[in-house]
Amino acid sequence: MNRGRYLYVQVFATLLLFSLLQLYTNIYEINLHMYTDVLQEFVFAGVAEESQSQSQQDFYSTVWPPLKDALCGDGTPNLMLATTLFRLGRAEVFSNGNERDDEHGTFAPTRPVNLDERHFYKRNYTYGMSTFLNRFYSGTFGGGTLFHGKMKRQTGGDGSGREFVTLYMKVWKCGNNQIRLMEKQLYRSGSVRGKYSANNLDHIMARLKSIQRQNQNLLPPTCIYTAIRDPISHFLSGYNEMEYRQLSKDAKPTERLPKKFREAPFHREFPYSSDNHELRKRRFQAFVEDVLLEKPVLVSNWIYIHFYPMSRILVSLKQHGLKLTGYIPDLANLTSTWPDFMSSRCPQFLDRDSIPTMRVNGQHESSKDRLGLYRAAKDVWAEGGPISRSLCLVHAFDYACFDDLPGGIPVNPCQSVYRQYAKEIIDYSEKVPIKSDGEVSRKGKGRD
Repeated sequence: MNRGRYLYVQVFATLLLFSLLQLYTNIYEINLHMYTDVLQEFVFAGVAEESQSQSQQDFYSTVWPPLKDALCGDGTPNLMLATTLFRLGRAEVFSNGNERDDEHGTFAPTRPVNLDERHFYKRNYTYGMSTFLNRFYSGTFGGGTLFHGKMKRQTGGDGSGREFVTLYMKVWKCGNNQIRLMEKQLYRSGSVRGKYSANNLDHIMARLKSIQRQNQNLLPPTCIYTAIRDPISHFLSGYNEMEYRQLSKDAKPTERLPKKFREAPFHREFPYSSDNHELRKRRFQAFVEDVLLEKPVLVSNWIYIHFYPMSRILVSLKQHGLKLTGYIPDLANLTSTWPDFMSSRCPQFLDRDSIPTMRVNGQHESSKDRLGLYRAAKDVWAEGGPISRSLCLVHAFDYACFDDLPGGIPVNPCQSVYRQYAKEIIDYSEKVPIKSDGEVSRKGKGRD
């Protein structure tokens, strides 16, 4: 009996040991496979990261310099390429007309468009640009001046010996409210003698000439500056602001888009939906398509200007024989970066220590995105599809003229887009010679 029980225990122990050995073996094999997979992923990730790094180095050393020179060689957008950039952008979105598959999934424009039946090139207009393109790429958002001098040369002054003039070229959706608040705070503190603001650059230039005359033209050169951000983020923010001003009940009556201007196709065909995110995304796509199709309604009211490119101010400055002294490339911490910039870049401006602590302006209501349209626009951009690629083309001037952006040019999709079209853009720029006054010579005129 005891012997039988002993055998039973021995068999049970043997089976248990065998099971444990089998379990250990399985765990070992699983771990071995797991560790192998992790190691492979690590190696492949390292190779991919190194390859991407080399690709970016090649882009910035080989692809971008000649393209940047073609787009903004003298520090101003080369507007003769405006129709080319839009033509390429339209081809990205409407080239095949119907629904199609690409590397980012299925894509279809919101409406059928036969580009062969459209005539976007305006032969009798500057560079062949439509009214929309001309305003989109050339103009201002207004400006403001600060000056500290003697209203009459023989009197006054504060004894500091400092005399300066600044011109802030506004760019909406680029910290404009914060910068205006800081300039106003500086003026009210008594640190500067005068302040002037206007929406028309001609008026501002007349004011600057008057200030110089009052100081017998002895003031230092005007310090001309602005603040910018990533061009695509600026466009998305401008779109959101425009939508906020036509849809939100919180928008001030004086800042709302009048109903008679709400005629763009994206408004009619894709009404706002508070509970359908996909429909909001399609609404943004339709809006980008309206931009690419150069819809005249998008120049019919000043509120639309919010999404216009930042580099348009450079064209207006050039028309007055002026250039930026510098720009603030990032909107983060403006209350500290703005005083740092002004004291270091503007001749005879106040010492940094003498500039008071700047107050922070509150967040703009549209940034709260209660309508969900800002997020929808960002999601469409993040997809990296034809809409995103077209936006890279439309904003090529911004990336070329403002090359000190902290984030550089987005790898996906903008760098790949510029790689693809660099030769075509450069070749076209070389076909149309530019005279010294900025006009296209007759020899080079032709249809894009």
